[in-house]
Order: sequence, then structure tokens, then C-alpha cells
Amino acid sequence: MNNAINSRSDSTLSSELAARVVVVDNEEIVTKNLESILELETDFETLVFQSGAEALQQLNA
Repeated sequence: MNNAINSRSDSTLSSELAARVVVVDNEEIVTKNLESILELETDFETLVFQSGAEALQQLNA
């Protein structure tokens, strides 16, 4: 079982363990700025939505 984990590349394993950040705001400038900062400064996967309803619909799909 450990061999399966060890045979994966570091990038594959890292992407599987990457944290996600959900940004929700009705102001596009706010979401774009936060998304830009998070993408440049972190390894987080950033998901951006304009409303809570949209975020819930997409995340539950």
C-alpha cells in the first residue's frame, strides 16, 4: 500500500492534498483581488462565486 503512495509524483500527491478556498462576494473587484492574491501567494485552489446561492449550488453539484 505504501508503494502506491511512494510511486506517485510529488506534484500529483500535492495537488490531491491541496486546500481549497471559497471566495463569495457580490462585488467583482473584491473577488478578483482576493483570487489574485491567493493564486500568487499560496498553493490554495481558489473557487470564486458572486453569491452564496451560486456557491452552494456549484459546490453541491
